[in-house]
Amino acid sequence: MIKPFSGAVVSIHHIDGRTKEGAHKKCLPLCGWHHDVPIPKNSPAFAKYPFVFPIHAKGSVGGRASWEAENGTQEALLAQVMSFIT
Repeated sequence: MIKPFSGAVVSIHHIDGRTKEGAHKKCLPLCGWHHDVPIPKNSPAFAKYPFVFPIHAKGSVGGRASWEAENGTQEALLAQVMSFIT
């Protein structure tokens, strides 16, 4: 069974801008490492989770295309999130 809430801090990711009408209805609850903060290279998690990187690229780390190839499309993930609350 998938647990929809882990107790971890959530970083809100808007999948279609932040200022468009209805933009706040299309958000993903991501951890910081999946949203915009790369795992620090000196962290033990860096070697343990090489597949975890931010959707917002920081330098050469992350980016939408590679993030979606690893995690699925943002729209598909939004549908999954919505299934937890409806």
